[in-house]
Amino acid sequence: MATKKIDVINGAYSQLRISGLTVQATPEDIMVALDRLEDMAAEWLSRNVNVGYYFEDEPDPDSIFGVDRAYKQAFETNLAVNLVPDFNKAVPQTLAARASATYSTMSSSVAHVCEVPYPSRMPRGSGNTFRYNRWRRFYPGGG
Repeated sequence: MATKKIDVINGAYSQLRISGLTVQATPEDIMVALDRLEDMAAEWLSRNVNVGYYFEDEPDPDSIFGVDRAYKQAFETNLAVNLVPDFNKAVPQTLAARASATYSTMSSSVAHVCEVPYPSRMPRGSGNTFRYNRWRRFYPGGG
């Protein structure tokens, strides 16, 4: 069964209950949380953290979330951190630490690492053989 956006929102409110805020989410609270979820996912996408979130012109809480299950906790905890100020409370330290850790793990796992060639001023070293071009002591091209 695919995860829906309402599941992530309910998970975020559950994180808030664990952190000491006992509140039942009203339909207005759910719509506010959905807007925050969309904004948060758009901000992360602008930072090149592309995890496959399904964006919609008119967000619906019952639509499919689209993100891998491994990143669901990152969305829940960070959404909970974004919702805490609505209750006029400070973000609990444990929730902030968990949100930071899950975001860091998620962003590092989806980061695109480019290979950079060695610069032409870098020597090949004494352990390399110069079979084909014995006078080529430095790496070719690259910078």
